[in-house]
Amino acid sequence: SGEVIDVRTSSVVARDERGEITQILTVIDDVTAELKATRAMRESEERWRALVELSPLPLSVHRAGILIWINDATVRLLAAERADQIVGRNVLDFVHPDDHALLRARMQKSATQDGSLAPLEERYVRLDGQVIYVEVAARTVMFEGERATQIALVDVTARKQAEEARRLSEAQARIIEVQVEALRALSTPLIPLDEGILVLPLIGRVTDDRAEQILEVLAEGVVAQRASVAILDVTGVPEADASFAEAIVRIAKSVRLLGAEVVITGMTPVIARALVALGADLGRLTTCGTLRDGIAHARGLRRDRSVGGRW
Repeated sequence: SGEVIDVRTSSVVARDERGEITQILTVIDDVTAELKATRAMRESEERWRALVELSPLPLSVHRAGILIWINDATVRLLAAERADQIVGRNVLDFVHPDDHALLRARMQKSATQDGSLAPLEERYVRLDGQVIYVEVAARTVMFEGERATQIALVDVTARKQAEEARRLSEAQARIIEVQVEALRALSTPLIPLDEGILVLPLIGRVTDDRAEQILEVLAEGVVAQRASVAILDVTGVPEADASFAEAIVRIAKSVRLLGAEVVITGMTPVIARALVALGADLGRLTTCGTLRDGIAHARGLRRDRSVGGRW
């Protein structure tokens, strides 16, 4: 038929009593589907790695305190020139000595608890000697087949400086706080992942104004990209209240009116409790534990729609 397929072959030579070849017996196994699935998984992993490596949020993975992977944003945050200046070292090397007890307690908790840990504020010492304040979000993950801890760092040095400035001048501190919130509100990256699939990772607090901006960006993206699935990743949201829960439900309903499905990933117990306390209609709100699971679910939806002729 002209179709090209991938096969795995195994052959054996049959000889007569004189040692001459009489025939060659060959078994041919069609491995087209197997190789296609393997390639798809590899491409998915490559896209995922590119997503986290290019993320503006400093991300890293450590096992028993030893850093085994970092992205470029972490290299910049810690004032390094290359990743190998950090990978292989203990996390304690970068945490201020006065905060070592906090980190050790957190690492012990991470060793026995699955899922996300509550955000914690620590002081980090960069390679150039500068001390910065960071907000650390952590969760247990499987990395290269073994249990590890992934951490996300948010530099809150400016916020801490603003708090100190407030003691000197309340009026000046309010201006700084407004500026910090405005900068956070700008962090709404919309990432086209696959054809018809958009990813919007949320980082930091979600105020009412920022919720409106998120809705606007997501709605415009769905229309412009003709997306059928929008993934809203809330892993980087440190806290949730009733207004945030209302914003999530409102965003999901609005995007559904545009013909796209909304998948919420990275849902923490805090956010889940807030949604339940709100009495939100969760019947049509699809959630996945991780962004990877959400991407897999979105691709499944796309395949189902393609088969059904509605894509």
